[in-house]
Amino acid sequence: HGLLVSNSVVTLTDTLFTGIGGGDTTDDVAVYVQGEDSVLEMHDNTFTGNIKDRVLLMPDAMMGHDTTLYAQPVFDGYELQGDYTVPSGITLTVEPGVILRGSASTELLVRGHLQALGTPTNPITFTSSTDSGPHEWAGLLFDGSGGAGTGHVRHASIRYGGSGTTIIDGYHRGSNLAVYDVVAGEVRLEHVVVEQAFHSDGWHFYGDHGLYVNNSQVAVASSTFKNNCDGGTYDSGVYVTGLSHVLIDDSVIQYNAASGIVVEGDEAFVRVTGSLVADNQGDGVENQGMATVILSGDLDSGNAIHGNASLGANQTGLSGQIIATYNYWGDPSGPTHSGNPGGTGEPVSDRVLYEPWLAEAPSETPRGEVRPQAFGPSFVSPGETVNLGFLVHNVLTETLESAILVAHLPREAEYVQSSPNAEYWPQRHQAVWKLGDMAPDEQVSVAVQV
Repeated sequence: HGLLVSNSVVTLTDTLFTGIGGGDTTDDVAVYVQGEDSVLEMHDNTFTGNIKDRVLLMPDAMMGHDTTLYAQPVFDGYELQGDYTVPSGITLTVEPGVILRGSASTELLVRGHLQALGTPTNPITFTSSTDSGPHEWAGLLFDGSGGAGTGHVRHASIRYGGSGTTIIDGYHRGSNLAVYDVVAGEVRLEHVVVEQAFHSDGWHFYGDHGLYVNNSQVAVASSTFKNNCDGGTYDSGVYVTGLSHVLIDDSVIQYNAASGIVVEGDEAFVRVTGSLVADNQGDGVENQGMATVILSGDLDSGNAIHGNASLGANQTGLSGQIIATYNYWGDPSGPTHSGNPGGTGEPVSDRVLYEPWLAEAPSETPRGEVRPQAFGPSFVSPGETVNLGFLVHNVLTETLESAILVAHLPREAEYVQSSPNAEYWPQRHQAVWKLGDMAPDEQVSVAVQV
């Protein structure tokens, strides 16, 4: 280590950390911090040319008091080496621009309060140590069983979780973000992207969720839950159970490999307004019991629900219902249902109150995203050079302005070249193409050689 901090108070300002570590262990980092009484305050420091340009936080480091994780001008973030708990009564503040990484199977467990307020230009990232794929860390968890477990997360990305947690037992293990027993307060998410989570042990299919909520109060605004799950029986983009109160507004639930939203049991209250629920590989929304589920219910808060592989709204619990008035179902004729003979839009089940519906998508509903397609071999021999291709198709009805494609390259591969020329970012092992403005229905193809 360049610096080891153990139950000590250290302030670093305008300091260069470089050339540190021989690569012999995973603990080779610029700065290593242990002990709950440690304090590390950092301003305007540079971390470059080290084995890891990071600060390594051992379990409970600096958690004997309120703590701030500081952003630095050149820095690869903080890494949690083992489960890291924010105790009851303690606040962890994360500055805009910080990357917080979890090593394999590590979880960030909040029993106190997490304040992580990024900005549009300096978002906060919660990810795995390698930041390369699902099931690489346990994820971010809020546990209110001790009376708190609250949080406010804004302009942030939470990704690549799902390796199992200490507060979710049984089959509901794989989550990027889990909220459990938070009743004295809430967890609030604003402008947060939750993506790429699932749990697998190579044998079982576990319940994978972008967001898991059990007996808790959660408010979501202007956020996205996408590309979560691996298609197992219990999977969903958002899963709500217990005596929970969940409000989702102006958000996108899309491209999850199962249902978009699943509500279990009879006690929860879930309302979704002004949102897009589309292109999920199951139902858009499923209510399995008698919980209160309201999709819009108001002329000024309609949702767009369409393109899901099964039903747009599915009330499987025989004694319950879904209130789903004032929504757009993908066609002006309304949803497909026996009670609406002329409807050709997204199908809905019985016990869904869908009248009146909207004849067009609400103008304020999030437009969703353009999803690139990737092409390449499934298996590559050691030393073999291959091409990976990407196709971007603007399926929106408006011009996609200043489009950028970011390809996360396989961590075992070395970048060779790209066509057309991409900007290669070595720190994150990414290839970045600036595609410019893309007209509706326009397609662009690019490739990278590794």
